[in-house]
Amino acid sequence: MTINRRVFLKSLATTLATTVAAGASHKLAFAAASSRFGDWQIDVVSDGFIELPVARALPGASDDELQHFLGEETVASGSYRVACNLVVLRKADQVVLIDAGAGPSFLDSTGVAGEALSSLGIEADQVTHVLFTHAHPDHLWGVKDDFDEVLFTNAAHWISATEWNYWTDPATVSRISADRQFFAVGAKDRLALVAEQSDRFQPEQEVLPGIVAIDTSGHTPGHVAFQVNDGDNSLVIVGDALTNVRFSFEQPNRITGSDQDGQMAAESRLKLLDRLVAQKSELIGFHFPHPGTGTVERNNGAYRFVSS
Repeated sequence: MTINRRVFLKSLATTLATTVAAGASHKLAFAAASSRFGDWQIDVVSDGFIELPVARALPGASDDELQHFLGEETVASGSYRVACNLVVLRKADQVVLIDAGAGPSFLDSTGVAGEALSSLGIEADQVTHVLFTHAHPDHLWGVKDDFDEVLFTNAAHWISATEWNYWTDPATVSRISADRQFFAVGAKDRLALVAEQSDRFQPEQEVLPGIVAIDTSGHTPGHVAFQVNDGDNSLVIVGDALTNVRFSFEQPNRITGSDQDGQMAAESRLKLLDRLVAQKSELIGFHFPHPGTGTVERNNGAYRFVSS
Protein backbone atom coordinates (compact mmCIF):
# COMPACT_ATOMS: atom_id res chain seq x y z
CA MET A 1 0.00 0.00 0.00
CA THR A 2 1.28 3.47 -0.88
CA ILE A 3 1.25 5.84 2.08
CA ASN A 4 0.77 9.41 0.94
CA ARG A 5 1.33 12.54 2.99
CA ARG A 6 -2.27 12.87 4.20
CA VAL A 7 -2.49 9.23 5.25
CA PHE A 8 0.79 9.61 7.11
CA LEU A 9 -0.44 12.70 8.97
CA LYS A 10 -3.72 11.02 9.90
CA SER A 11 -1.82 8.04 11.28
CA LEU A 12 0.50 10.36 13.18
CA ALA A 13 -2.44 12.27 14.64
CA THR A 14 -4.00 9.03 15.88
CA THR A 15 -0.74 8.03 17.53
CA LEU A 16 -0.35 11.44 19.17
CA ALA A 17 -3.95 11.47 20.36
CA THR A 18 -3.32 8.12 22.05
CA THR A 19 -0.25 9.60 23.70
CA VAL A 20 -2.30 12.54 24.91
CA ALA A 21 -4.85 10.19 26.41
CA ALA A 22 -2.02 8.70 28.45
CA GLY A 23 -1.23 12.16 29.81
CA ALA A 24 2.12 12.60 28.06
CA SER A 25 1.43 15.94 26.34
CA HIS A 26 -0.86 18.96 26.57
CA LYS A 27 -0.34 20.12 23.02
CA LEU A 28 -3.04 18.05 21.38
CA ALA A 29 -5.44 17.76 24.31
CA PHE A 30 -8.26 19.45 22.46
CA ALA A 31 -11.07 20.30 24.85
CA ALA A 32 -14.24 20.88 22.88
CA ALA A 33 -17.58 22.59 23.51
CA SER A 34 -20.56 22.21 21.20
CA SER A 35 -23.80 24.16 20.82
CA ARG A 36 -26.41 25.15 18.25
CA PHE A 37 -27.00 28.61 16.86
CA GLY A 38 -29.85 28.70 14.40
CA ASP A 39 -28.98 26.25 11.64
CA TRP A 40 -25.32 26.21 12.64
CA GLN A 41 -23.52 23.61 14.69
CA ILE A 42 -20.95 25.58 16.70
CA ASP A 43 -17.85 23.84 18.08
CA VAL A 44 -15.05 25.50 20.03
CA VAL A 45 -11.83 23.51 20.25
CA SER A 46 -8.68 24.35 22.15
CA ASP A 47 -5.52 24.88 20.13
CA GLY A 48 -3.43 25.17 23.27
CA PHE A 49 -2.34 28.27 25.18
CA ILE A 50 0.15 31.13 25.22
CA GLU A 51 2.13 32.44 28.19
CA LEU A 52 2.46 36.24 28.12
CA PRO A 53 4.55 38.51 30.37
CA VAL A 54 2.43 40.26 32.99
CA ALA A 55 4.28 43.51 32.32
CA ARG A 56 2.92 43.54 28.77
CA ALA A 57 -0.74 43.23 29.72
CA LEU A 58 -1.45 46.81 30.81
CA PRO A 59 1.53 49.14 30.44
CA GLY A 60 1.79 51.48 33.40
CA ALA A 61 -0.58 49.51 35.60
CA SER A 62 0.14 49.36 39.32
CA ASP A 63 0.70 46.05 41.10
CA ASP A 64 -2.72 46.42 42.73
CA GLU A 65 -4.38 46.85 39.35
CA LEU A 66 -2.56 43.87 37.86
CA GLN A 67 -3.47 41.72 40.85
CA HIS A 68 -7.11 42.76 40.46
CA PHE A 69 -7.22 41.86 36.78
CA LEU A 70 -4.89 38.86 36.68
CA GLY A 71 -4.71 37.51 40.23
CA GLU A 72 -2.00 37.78 42.87
CA GLU A 73 -0.38 34.43 42.10
CA THR A 74 -0.27 35.18 38.38
CA VAL A 75 1.38 38.56 38.93
CA ALA A 76 3.92 36.98 41.29
CA SER A 77 4.80 34.40 38.61
CA GLY A 78 5.53 37.12 36.06
CA SER A 79 3.39 35.60 33.29
CA TYR A 80 -0.23 34.87 32.55
CA ARG A 81 -1.79 32.21 30.40
CA VAL A 82 -4.33 32.82 27.64
CA ALA A 83 -6.29 30.14 25.83
CA CYS A 84 -6.49 29.75 22.06
CA ASN A 85 -10.04 28.86 21.06
CA LEU A 86 -10.78 27.85 17.48
CA VAL A 87 -14.38 28.14 16.30
CA VAL A 88 -15.91 25.74 13.78
CA LEU A 89 -19.30 26.38 12.19
CA ARG A 90 -21.04 23.56 10.34
CA LYS A 91 -24.22 23.66 8.29
CA ALA A 92 -25.23 21.35 5.44
CA ASP A 93 -22.11 21.01 3.27
CA GLN A 94 -20.31 24.00 4.83
CA VAL A 95 -17.45 23.65 7.32
CA VAL A 96 -16.31 27.14 8.28
CA LEU A 97 -13.24 27.68 10.45
CA ILE A 98 -12.77 31.04 12.15
CA ASP A 99 -8.99 31.48 12.23
CA ALA A 100 -6.59 28.64 11.52
CA GLY A 101 -4.70 28.31 14.78
CA ALA A 102 -0.96 28.49 15.27
CA GLY A 103 0.22 25.44 13.37
CA PRO A 104 3.41 23.53 14.12
CA SER A 105 5.93 26.38 13.90
CA PHE A 106 4.89 28.91 16.53
CA LEU A 107 5.05 27.69 20.14
CA ASP A 108 5.31 24.31 21.83
CA SER A 109 2.21 25.15 23.86
CA THR A 110 0.04 25.76 20.80
CA GLY A 111 -1.25 23.01 18.59
CA VAL A 112 -2.07 22.12 15.03
CA ALA A 113 -5.45 23.08 13.64
CA GLY A 114 -5.67 19.90 11.57
CA GLU A 115 -5.52 17.70 14.64
CA ALA A 116 -7.90 20.01 16.51
CA LEU A 117 -10.44 19.38 13.76
CA SER A 118 -9.77 15.65 13.81
CA SER A 119 -11.03 15.63 17.37
CA LEU A 120 -14.42 16.55 15.84
CA GLY A 121 -14.13 13.98 13.06
CA ILE A 122 -13.30 16.68 10.49
CA GLU A 123 -10.39 16.27 8.10
CA ALA A 124 -8.55 19.33 6.85
CA ASP A 125 -9.68 18.78 3.25
CA GLN A 126 -13.33 18.94 4.38
CA VAL A 127 -13.03 22.57 5.51
CA THR A 128 -14.81 24.76 2.95
CA HIS A 129 -13.93 28.23 4.29
CA VAL A 130 -11.35 29.76 6.62
CA LEU A 131 -12.23 33.27 7.81
CA PHE A 132 -9.45 35.25 9.48
CA THR A 133 -9.96 37.86 12.18
CA HIS A 134 -6.34 38.94 11.59
CA ALA A 135 -2.93 37.62 10.60
CA HIS A 136 -1.09 37.14 13.90
CA PRO A 137 0.72 33.80 14.27
CA ASP A 138 -1.80 32.12 16.59
CA HIS A 139 -4.60 32.90 14.13
CA LEU A 140 -2.92 32.46 10.73
CA TRP A 141 0.09 30.18 10.88
CA GLY A 142 -2.04 27.03 11.01
CA VAL A 143 -2.72 27.30 7.26
CA LYS A 144 0.63 25.57 6.71
CA ASP A 145 1.18 21.90 7.53
CA ASP A 146 4.33 20.07 8.65
CA PHE A 147 5.43 19.81 5.02
CA ASP A 148 5.13 23.59 4.41
CA GLU A 149 2.13 23.03 2.18
CA VAL A 150 -1.44 24.36 2.36
CA LEU A 151 -3.33 22.43 5.03
CA PHE A 152 -6.89 23.32 4.03
CA THR A 153 -6.58 22.34 0.39
CA ASN A 154 -10.25 22.76 -0.55
CA ALA A 155 -11.03 25.88 1.46
CA ALA A 156 -11.55 29.47 0.38
CA HIS A 157 -9.46 31.70 2.67
CA TRP A 158 -11.09 35.04 3.48
CA ILE A 159 -9.29 37.99 5.10
CA SER A 160 -9.98 41.72 5.22
CA ALA A 161 -8.45 43.71 2.38
CA THR A 162 -6.72 46.05 4.82
CA GLU A 163 -5.17 43.16 6.70
CA TRP A 164 -4.04 41.46 3.49
CA ASN A 165 -2.49 44.63 2.09
CA TYR A 166 -0.66 45.40 5.32
CA TRP A 167 0.95 42.00 5.86
CA THR A 168 1.81 41.38 2.21
CA ASP A 169 3.48 44.79 1.86
CA PRO A 170 7.28 44.17 1.73
CA ALA A 171 7.80 47.40 3.68
CA THR A 172 5.87 46.18 6.73
CA VAL A 173 8.73 44.14 8.14
CA SER A 174 10.94 47.24 8.34
CA ARG A 175 8.23 49.49 9.77
CA ILE A 176 6.78 47.23 12.45
CA SER A 177 8.32 47.09 15.93
CA ALA A 178 11.36 44.85 16.26
CA ASP A 179 9.60 42.35 18.52
CA ARG A 180 6.93 41.80 15.85
CA GLN A 181 9.12 41.55 12.78
CA PHE A 182 8.82 37.77 12.78
CA PHE A 183 5.02 38.25 12.75
CA ALA A 184 5.42 40.15 9.48
CA VAL A 185 7.76 37.59 7.93
CA GLY A 186 5.50 34.69 8.90
CA ALA A 187 2.31 36.39 7.74
CA LYS A 188 3.75 37.35 4.35
CA ASP A 189 4.97 33.81 3.81
CA ARG A 190 1.68 32.15 4.70
CA LEU A 191 -0.54 34.59 2.84
CA ALA A 192 1.57 34.00 -0.27
CA LEU A 193 1.08 30.26 0.25
CA VAL A 194 -2.73 30.54 0.20
CA ALA A 195 -2.93 33.42 -2.30
CA GLU A 196 -4.61 31.35 -5.03
CA GLN A 197 -7.31 30.28 -2.57
CA SER A 198 -7.79 33.72 -1.00
CA ASP A 199 -10.48 36.36 -1.22
CA ARG A 200 -10.68 39.76 0.45
CA PHE A 201 -13.59 41.59 2.01
CA GLN A 202 -14.46 44.99 3.50
CA PRO A 203 -15.87 45.68 6.98
CA GLU A 204 -19.65 45.23 7.28
CA GLN A 205 -19.58 43.01 4.21
CA GLU A 206 -21.51 39.75 4.36
CA VAL A 207 -18.62 37.37 3.81
CA LEU A 208 -20.83 34.28 3.71
CA PRO A 209 -24.63 34.18 3.92
CA GLY A 210 -25.49 35.20 7.47
CA ILE A 211 -21.88 35.99 8.48
CA VAL A 212 -20.86 39.67 8.53
CA ALA A 213 -17.40 41.16 9.15
CA ILE A 214 -17.26 43.90 11.82
CA ASP A 215 -14.52 46.53 11.77
CA THR A 216 -12.50 46.11 14.99
CA SER A 217 -9.21 47.54 13.73
CA GLY A 218 -6.44 48.54 16.11
CA HIS A 219 -5.14 45.24 17.41
CA THR A 220 -3.90 45.00 13.83
CA PRO A 221 -4.67 47.43 10.98
CA GLY A 222 -7.40 45.26 9.47
CA HIS A 223 -8.67 43.24 12.43
CA VAL A 224 -12.31 42.16 12.22
CA ALA A 225 -14.81 40.27 14.32
CA PHE A 226 -17.44 38.05 12.70
CA GLN A 227 -21.14 38.31 13.44
CA VAL A 228 -23.28 35.26 12.73
CA ASN A 229 -26.94 36.22 12.31
CA ASP A 230 -30.08 34.17 12.87
CA GLY A 231 -33.12 36.40 12.62
CA ASP A 232 -32.90 38.88 15.49
CA ASN A 233 -30.27 36.81 17.26
CA SER A 234 -26.53 37.18 16.78
CA LEU A 235 -23.32 35.47 17.78
CA VAL A 236 -20.09 37.48 17.52
CA ILE A 237 -16.68 35.82 17.30
CA VAL A 238 -14.51 38.63 18.58
CA GLY A 239 -10.97 37.46 17.77
CA ASP A 240 -8.51 39.69 19.65
CA ALA A 241 -10.75 42.75 19.85
CA LEU A 242 -11.48 41.55 23.39
CA THR A 243 -8.72 39.50 24.97
CA ASN A 244 -9.37 39.35 28.71
CA VAL A 245 -12.58 38.66 30.64
CA ARG A 246 -11.70 41.33 33.19
CA PHE A 247 -9.81 44.35 31.85
CA SER A 248 -11.26 44.25 28.31
CA PHE A 249 -14.69 44.79 29.89
CA GLU A 250 -13.97 46.77 33.06
CA GLN A 251 -11.55 49.23 31.42
CA PRO A 252 -12.11 48.88 27.65
CA ASN A 253 -10.62 52.30 26.91
CA ARG A 254 -7.30 51.35 28.47
CA ILE A 255 -4.27 50.89 26.23
CA THR A 256 -2.97 47.33 26.28
CA GLY A 257 0.42 45.96 25.35
CA SER A 258 -0.91 43.53 22.77
CA ASP A 259 -2.49 46.06 20.39
CA GLN A 260 -0.54 47.54 17.51
CA ASP A 261 -2.48 50.81 17.62
CA GLY A 262 -3.60 51.09 21.23
CA GLN A 263 -5.90 54.09 20.84
CA MET A 264 -7.64 52.72 17.77
CA ALA A 265 -8.06 49.33 19.46
CA ALA A 266 -9.62 50.97 22.54
CA GLU A 267 -12.10 52.83 20.34
CA SER A 268 -12.96 49.61 18.52
CA ARG A 269 -13.47 47.78 21.84
CA LEU A 270 -15.94 50.37 23.06
CA LYS A 271 -17.91 50.30 19.81
CA LEU A 272 -17.94 46.50 19.81
CA LEU A 273 -19.08 46.28 23.44
CA ASP A 274 -21.88 48.79 22.77
CA ARG A 275 -22.93 46.72 19.79
CA LEU A 276 -22.89 43.47 21.75
CA VAL A 277 -25.03 44.96 24.50
CA ALA A 278 -27.49 46.63 22.12
CA GLN A 279 -27.96 43.44 20.12
CA LYS A 280 -27.91 41.17 23.19
CA SER A 281 -25.40 39.11 21.27
CA GLU A 282 -23.73 35.94 22.36
CA LEU A 283 -19.97 36.01 21.92
CA ILE A 284 -16.90 33.79 21.73
CA GLY A 285 -13.47 35.08 22.74
CA PHE A 286 -10.37 33.54 21.19
CA HIS A 287 -8.24 34.16 24.29
CA PHE A 288 -10.91 33.78 26.97
CA PRO A 289 -10.81 30.73 29.26
CA HIS A 290 -12.05 27.80 27.21
CA PRO A 291 -14.60 27.68 25.65
CA GLY A 292 -14.79 31.47 25.77
CA THR A 293 -18.57 31.71 25.35
CA GLY A 294 -20.85 34.20 27.05
CA THR A 295 -22.64 37.53 26.86
CA VAL A 296 -21.98 41.15 27.87
CA GLU A 297 -23.91 43.40 30.20
CA ARG A 298 -23.41 46.96 31.36
CA ASN A 299 -21.93 47.36 34.84
CA ASN A 300 -21.38 50.65 36.69
CA GLY A 301 -20.48 52.64 33.61
CA ALA A 302 -18.43 49.84 32.13
CA TYR A 303 -19.17 46.25 31.14
CA ARG A 304 -19.13 42.74 32.52
CA PHE A 305 -18.56 39.42 30.79
CA VAL A 306 -21.06 36.73 31.76
CA SER A 307 -19.75 33.28 30.87
CA SER A 308 -22.10 30.57 29.64
